[in-house]
Formats: sequence, C-alpha cells, structure tokens
Amino acid sequence: MSQSTMPRSSSNNNTTNNNNNTNGSSPVSMSSAQQATAFKTRIFYALILMGGMGSLSLLHLKSFDGQQTWNTIKDTVAHLDLDQPSVLINRIGNVVTTKGESTVNTNPTKTTKTDTAADSSHRNQQQQLNQKEGTTTKLAKPNQTSSSSTSSSSKAVPTQNATAATSKNDTTATSPRLRSSTTTSAAETDNKDNKDQEKVNTKTVTQRDKNKKLNVLLFYADDWTMRVLGKYDENVYTPNIDNLADHGMLFSNNCVTTSICWISRATLVTGTYYSRHLQNFPHANALFESLPWNETLFPRMKQEGGYFTGLMGKWHAPGPGKEMDQAFNMRRFYYGSHWIGNQHVTDMNREHALAFLKERPKNKPFFLKVSFFATHAQDGHYPSFEPMNQTRWTHYPNSKYIAPPKTATEAHWQALPSFFQGSEARTRWKRRFEPDYFQDNVKDLYSMATEVDWAVGEVVKELKEQGVYNDTLIIFTTDNGNLQGEHGLTEKWYPFEESLRVPLVIYDPRMPENLRGTINHDWTLNVDLAPTILAAAGLEPSSFMQGRDLSQLYLQQPKDDNTSPAWRKDFFYEFNMGNPSNASDHPWKNWLDASFAVVTDEWKYVYWPQQDYEQLFHRSVDPYDEWDLLHKLEKHADAPYDAIQTTDEIYKTMKERYAYLKEKAQSGQRV
Repeated sequence: MSQSTMPRSSSNNNTTNNNNNTNGSSPVSMSSAQQATAFKTRIFYALILMGGMGSLSLLHLKSFDGQQTWNTIKDTVAHLDLDQPSVLINRIGNVVTTKGESTVNTNPTKTTKTDTAADSSHRNQQQQLNQKEGTTTKLAKPNQTSSSSTSSSSKAVPTQNATAATSKNDTTATSPRLRSSTTTSAAETDNKDNKDQEKVNTKTVTQRDKNKKLNVLLFYADDWTMRVLGKYDENVYTPNIDNLADHGMLFSNNCVTTSICWISRATLVTGTYYSRHLQNFPHANALFESLPWNETLFPRMKQEGGYFTGLMGKWHAPGPGKEMDQAFNMRRFYYGSHWIGNQHVTDMNREHALAFLKERPKNKPFFLKVSFFATHAQDGHYPSFEPMNQTRWTHYPNSKYIAPPKTATEAHWQALPSFFQGSEARTRWKRRFEPDYFQDNVKDLYSMATEVDWAVGEVVKELKEQGVYNDTLIIFTTDNGNLQGEHGLTEKWYPFEESLRVPLVIYDPRMPENLRGTINHDWTLNVDLAPTILAAAGLEPSSFMQGRDLSQLYLQQPKDDNTSPAWRKDFFYEFNMGNPSNASDHPWKNWLDASFAVVTDEWKYVYWPQQDYEQLFHRSVDPYDEWDLLHKLEKHADAPYDAIQTTDEIYKTMKERYAYLKEKAQSGQRV
C-alpha cells in the first residue's frame, strides 16, 4: 500500500523565464554586480521553496561574487563529495581560530537557532537534529512554518519534508529527518478504527494523584538505529512510537556508550560504563561481579522501591539464577531466534507483557521491561516476516523502492582505513546489504520495526483500559544502532554515527504541557536510564551510577545543588571486548577491534589502539564520518595552510579532552 507524501515542488518554480521581460526584447546583458544580485535573489527564493533552510545563514549572501556564493551553497546545501576536498576545506576556513581562540568549544553557550524544514541535504538534516545543547524543538504539524528558538525552553516548528523516496535517483530519502506523525497515510486510514492507533487527548485524561508512585514501562528494542522511526523517515511505519513522541519528548542526540548488545544491556541495569561493570561477553562472568547486584536497577526497584517487577524477552547477560529472584517477580527469558515454535518472538513479547499487566497486583506500582529481539538479524540476514496482519506486504511491498543511505557507496568503502578489509562487518554486509539484497533485507527490517510498534501500541492500549496510562512513565529505546550498508558495512561495533545514535522517546505524565511533543537536542546516554527510572520511583541513584536523571531536561526542575552541574556538552565512547585497560585480547579481536572516541557538537576524535590509528571528523559539516581530516587533508596539495594548521589545533584540543573524559568514565565518575 503506498504511503502518502507531501507534494514535491516543481523545479520550474525555482527559475525565472528571462524571455518574459517587460519590453519583449531579448535579455539585456548584466554587469557582474547585477549578475551577483540576480543570483542572490534566486538563491534566496530557492531557499524559501526548499522550506526555509535556516541552516544557511543569509548573512553569507550580503556580499559576494558568483564563485564565492557557489562555494557557500555547496558547503551548506550539497552533499560532501569525497572527490572534492575544497568543499570541506573552505568550510573549515570559516571556523578557523580568531585572535588565537581555539575552534573547539567543549562548553558552548546557547545560541539562537532557526529550526527549518528537513530537506534533501543529508548534512543539513543532521544539523537540524544537532542543534546546540539545551534547546527543544516542537514536533512538526502539517502546514506549520518555522520559527526561531531563542532560549532553552523555546519551541520551533520545522515543516514536514515535502519529498518522498519515489524514484531510484532519490539517494537521500532514507536520511534522518523529523516528520509529523499527524499526516494520515493510506495505511493509517485503513487502521484508524483500531484503538491502538488513536491519539491521546492529554487535556481530558484524569489528573493523576501526585502522591502516587509512577509505574514504569520500558520498551527496549534491538539493533535499532535512529532513523528507523516514522519521525525520521517516511518509509518507516511506526505510528504508536511516533504517538508517544507527540505526547512526550523525543531525544535527537541520544547515544550509547558502547555499541553492542550485552554490554549496552548491562549498562542499562548498572548505570555505568562497560569499563566499570565489565560484562564483556554474555554468560562469560558472574552476574556483575564488579558491582553489588542488589544495588543495580531491578533489585532496587523491587526491594527498596516496592515495585512489582517483570522482564519479558531478551536478557542477554549472565544468569538466570537465584539473583534473578532478587530482581524480578515475573520473567520470561528467550533469545536467539525470531520464531519460538510457531509464534514470532515479537508476538510473544506482546502476549507476555499483557499477561504481566493483567496478573500484577493492583495495589503495587509496577516496573516492566519489554525486551524485543527485533530488529536483530538472524543467520546473517533479516528473515522474511509475514505476521497475521501482513505487515511486509501492506507497508513495504516489492513495488516500493527504498533508497540506500547516502554513504552506502563503493567510494565510501574504499575511503575506510585498510584494517577494515576482511572484517566481519564487511562479510555480513555482503549477505545483507549488498545492492542485490538491500531492498529485500531493509524491507524485512522495517517490517520487524513496524511489528514492534504494533506490540507497543497493544501494551499501551492495555494501560489505558486499566486506567493507569496517566500514572505510567513510558520509555522507548534500544541497545545500540546498526549500519545498514553505510560505508559498505553492517553491524554496530564501530563509533560511526549509525552505531552510536539510537532512538529515545519518553512519555511522562508529569511533563509540562509546553514540552509535550518537543525534541530535545542535549547529549543523552544509556547510562542515564537507570538514574532516571530510580528517580521516577523516588529513589536516589546508587553511588556507583555514572548517569544523570533525564527528568531534569523534561520536567524543568533541575536540582539546585552540587549534584546537578550543567548538562554534558560531549561524551566518551568505548568499545573493548577484552580487558578495559588493554587492547582487545579475545579471539574475536580479529574482527572486533577496540575503539575509543570523544564526541562533541562540532567534532569527533576516534582512536583505534590495536592499529595505533587516529581519526578526526568535523561533525557539524560532516555528520556521517565521511572525511577523516587527519588523513584526507594531508593528501591534497591544494589544502590551504590555515586549514591544516587549524586541524592541528583541533587535534591537540580533542586529544586533551579525550584523555580527560576517558579517565572520568573509566574511574567511575559521574558523566
């Protein structure tokens, strides 16, 4: 069934007919200044037609010649071209040091930003999500225009993207961008009578008892990158998760501190970095032997908080054993297959979650984690999935073309360091996302996402029917992202954006009305989930937990004490399957190289210890890690000296920040 789209603007509207002049004569030749003025005018109206792209400052158009303008437009609008270093070099020139000041600002002041429509530019779509920390953006509604965000609590409304993936030439259609979930598609029309698709009118919900403890419902998906949400990509059908975002908050800069399943899941339970909890392989160590188990999330919620607790689905950590009785009143563990008997695991997740809600004691608050196996691959591919409602054929028919990611090209693969050659991520790419397999596998992946969304809707509907929706904190997130062909790779073991950045949607009935349906752009991490859930239960975080309570961002009630410093402006990433103090020493090290990184608004520094290899990316203009400045600039003789000098200064500053954040994370300090 086809997806409805906003109309595409005709390219004819972006040009003027020079033959239609007032006197009917041939066009009059113009001076250079006149040509520049005309060119400026065309660019101005082109930007309006493209949705008011605020990311291109009109200050750049005040004074220029044609070539200068072309460079600016290429730099801000066009895709980065691996074969044209001047584009990135010129952009670096715009941010070179001024009067000796460093170009790296690890604690930037909040600036006025204009949230604009998501356009076809991969770079600008990501820049829209990566606004300065502390700002929130109102989720798009149809026909709304953009506005400026001038403070941390202001709201701007990006218009909905006007294009869709309708042709094979539209190579940017799968890039992340925020979309309104209120636009009705044909599939939504077919299902609008279903209760799980209904919108919630928050103004008519009975006011909750503020003295009553919040229930907690945590939906935890698998291998789910940021863009696999309807809010980001019109190809993906996730109306129920989108609906939670419409009535809660979407976090655009949510990342994991280690991008692999079991480590990330252990981080969720402990609120710590991997180098603190040391769960590097499932079932390899005793249950969190480095930390007191009874002070981790689930045991505290059950024993200290008085919650009725449950886990339905994938656990993927040491156990089960007697320790599980300390944590869960009800548990149903299963892992490793999409089908268990004749039942798909997502349907089993839904069934067991509903059973928990119906059988729980009604006089106690509950904490339920629904842990999906989807959208994890199995046996090297994404299995065809035909559930009872024919998701695959309804929303993702063979006739529908889904454009590959912009960086899924041979050129991007060749641009990677040589140690990626022969990697397991490349081997699995050949089975999943090679051009011959991409369409089938990405549609099967999206189908699994839609089925997870359906299960989410069914469970939330049960909350409403029991009358506890307005007493329940609902969180949707995932363990890590996943490469879907970007850079000629798949899987999640690397510090690429697609691995690090994962969805986070929070619905909290305490959330102020003015923040509902907004996007938060602060750096949030998976180490924050445990402190957030404990705080919702009225409990302080355990002494070893390193994350922060996210409700400070969406309740606008920051604690006025020394425990709540300004929100983080960057973060440290670690991936090491062996001893945290050394390079990876496990036999898997041949295809799971250790890697560490520090990520800021503007920059990303990556270190591969086994290869003694460093990388530096300018995230604000290169959000998808296409240009390694430490190795690209030195290869081009036309690179200006100031660009190379600036890179050296940034490199030095980022290495210093890397050392500081690494020590902070690995020594157990709060991040």
